[in-house]
Formats: sequence, C-alpha cells, structure tokens
Amino acid sequence: MEKSVENQHDDEDIGFEKAEFDVTSENVVLSNDETYKINHSFEQAPTGVCVNLIGAVLFTAWLWKQVPEYVLLPWLFFITTNIVIHFTLINQYKKSIDRVSFKKNWAFYNGFLFSVYAISWGIGYHFFFPFIEINQQIFLYYIAGIYLLSLLPVLSSTHNAYLCVIVTFSIPLLVLAFEQTGNQRLVISSLILCTGCALSFISKKYQTTINQSYLLAMDIKNSSEKLHHQHMEKFNQAYRQKITLHKSETQKIIEEKDHVVKTLTSIGEAILTTDSLGNVTYINPVAEVYLGWDKQQSIGKHIDLILNIFDESTNKKINSIFQDCINSFSTITGSNKTKLLRRDKVEYYIDYSISPIMDSTHNIAGTVMVFRDVTEERGRE
Repeated sequence: MEKSVENQHDDEDIGFEKAEFDVTSENVVLSNDETYKINHSFEQAPTGVCVNLIGAVLFTAWLWKQVPEYVLLPWLFFITTNIVIHFTLINQYKKSIDRVSFKKNWAFYNGFLFSVYAISWGIGYHFFFPFIEINQQIFLYYIAGIYLLSLLPVLSSTHNAYLCVIVTFSIPLLVLAFEQTGNQRLVISSLILCTGCALSFISKKYQTTINQSYLLAMDIKNSSEKLHHQHMEKFNQAYRQKITLHKSETQKIIEEKDHVVKTLTSIGEAILTTDSLGNVTYINPVAEVYLGWDKQQSIGKHIDLILNIFDESTNKKINSIFQDCINSFSTITGSNKTKLLRRDKVEYYIDYSISPIMDSTHNIAGTVMVFRDVTEERGRE
C-alpha cells in the first residue's frame, strides 16, 4: 500500500524505531510500528467482514425454519447494516490514506465494528437457543469458538480489539448460561470462560510472534539498506576516481595531440595522412600550399583526388602509391624525377615517401605521406 505521508529519517541511522511518518499540518506522528499495525488491520478487515457476511447467510439459511422470522430477520438486518458501514469505512480509509489522523482512528473504528459483530452474534445466540434442540445448541457453541478463532488473524495486530470481540461475544452467552439451572449453568459458564481465556492467551502469543517477525524483517531491511548504502558509497567513490583518472588521461591525450599537430604544422616538409581507405584525415600548411587544397576542402577526400603526381619519364599519373603501401606493409619512396601538378596546374619536382600507420593490433589504420620540393635541386643539375 502506498504511503503518501512524508517519510522523514536520518540517512546515517535508518533503524525503524527512529523512523517516523510526520504530517505537520495535522500535528500527528505515527511510528513505523503503529503504521504497520494499522495497515495490517486494514488489509485483513475485508476478510473479517466477509467471514461475518458468509456466516450470517449460512445461519439464516440453516435456522430459517426453526427460528421465527421476527427474531431472525432483525438480527440479519443488524448484521447486514454493520457490514455496509464497515465496507464504507474501508472505502473511506482508501480515499483518506494521506490523512494520518484518520489512520490514527482506524484501529478504534475497526475494533468497534468487530465488537458490534461479536455482540450481534452473542445476542443472536441468546435469542436463537430457545427455538433449537440441545444438540444444535452444542454445535452452535462449537461454531462460536471457530468464529472467534477465525478472527484471530484479522485482529492479530491489535490485541485489545480482539479482547473486546471476545468479551462482547461472551457476555450474551454468559447471560444465557446463567439462565440455565444446576450443573448445566456451571458447565456452560466454565466452558465459555475457559474458551475466552484460551483465545486471549493464543491472541497474545500470536501477536507477539507477528511483532517479532516484523521486527526481524525490519532489522533485515535496515541492514540490507545500510549495506546497499555502503556499497553504493564505495561504488560512487571508485567511479569518481575512474572519472578523474579518465579526465586526466583524456587531457594528456589532448595535449599530446595538440603537440603533434603543432609539430606537424611547423615542419618544413609537406605532410598528409589518410585512413585505411585512403581518405585524407590531415594535411599540414606546407601540403596545402603545394597541393592547392586547403585543410577543410581536402579532409575526407581520397588521396588520389588531391594528389596529382606524374612519372617524368612516361608523363603518366601515378595512382598506385597508396595501394602499393597498403599491400606491401612497407614504406614506398619516390625519386626526384616525380612531378607534382598543383590544383592550379603549377608543376613542382618532388621526392616523397609514404608509410603505413599501424594500430595496437598491428593492423593498418592508415598511411602518412611526406614530400618536399626539389625543383631548385633539379635546376642545378
């Protein structure tokens, strides 16, 4: 069942004795123990009402031809009215679950209505007995014991309410017993009193067992929550340490990358890199000048599209240097008889080398090409 009342507790000590449900607007405080008893009695109340309803219907059907209607029907009407009132109260409790003051009064309302059931049954017995035979009377005493025993789980969380039910049921029966004569009066009275005392003793033991089970369950729950809290604290601490370490490592990688980029940018030779498919991933400023492509335009394009180099002897374009490097897993070099045709058709003589870039698993992740202008050297030859 949901609790919409505010649960205030200390995170460091979650023992149920200190936990309270507090609604300041009504200035009413319920402990966990009280709330458990109230909720338990509420959950069991429909069962107790159904016991009374079924019992009343069966009694009416059984005694219909033996007990006059003017005795049986008013009793049945009274029982039925009490059942309707009880169900109305249960429905009202559901609607007012957030009102702690109503919860506080629930135990009284519920116990009172069960006491009304009990006295109704006791009075019914008192008026039914003169119209039925002695063996049926004995059977009804037996049924009375079963009835009271069946209410034990229903009212187990409120021992005082169960005592009220026993007393209110027993009073009409004792009056009936004292109307008897001789030994019959003593036997019936003793039987009623002994049964009531036995049921009271059983109820007390039953309630003690239920409460101990509840306390044990709460201890287990609290221990589990504490362990969970400690585990989560350790997990969060370890997680924060990993985050800090990851940030530190990430920062180092960023710094190393910036250093590499600055180094490549400051180198006097043209440098370009590709991925494993031959798509350009980086060119330095020197390469931008000799290729006629700026960095933004060239990134993502295939190397053969921006790199136009020709063999001087055949004047044929060389398109295979990237694939040769990938296939051979080795560095490919070119002589100073290689011509580079810039994007604007300006020609340069270059020498170059292209090498594979290997990842940590020794697979090719791309290539790096370095070339330099040897036009002046060729002019001096």
